[in-house]
Amino acid sequence: MSENWNNAVREVTSKSLEDLCFLIPGADEAAFADESVTAAACVVFEGPKTGTVLIEMRGGLLQEIATNMLGDDAGETHRRDALGEVANIICGHIVPVIWGAEAVFSLRRPEFPEDLGASLKSRVVFAAGSVAFDSGVADVTLFVD
Repeated sequence: MSENWNNAVREVTSKSLEDLCFLIPGADEAAFADESVTAAACVVFEGPKTGTVLIEMRGGLLQEIATNMLGDDAGETHRRDALGEVANIICGHIVPVIWGAEAVFSLRRPEFPEDLGASLKSRVVFAAGSVAFDSGVADVTLFVD
């Protein structure tokens, strides 16, 4: 893993959630160190490279994202939709940063692993980053096949 790519993952995640969900990054990640993953989604991409972007949410971050995107009555279905949209957008922003804007990629529909991403953890990580917000942490991992 290159620290440059890890920084790119953090920057893309931070900027995407700030722009899309009106969240301000900068909270202390250590405050959520004991929090388990509450939700996860992954997006497979194909093109010059093939791989998967996994986004995992800790704390109450997913509820805040869904509320900011969809309103106060964001139930389970809305939270899942919001998580899928965020995963898709982050994936769509990460791949051109790493492989260039001229590279053409296709993204599959977001998937929601039952094991909250544990099955992907055996794969080789290309880059990873976490961003903390007041309500929780977004952990994003990029796997390349």
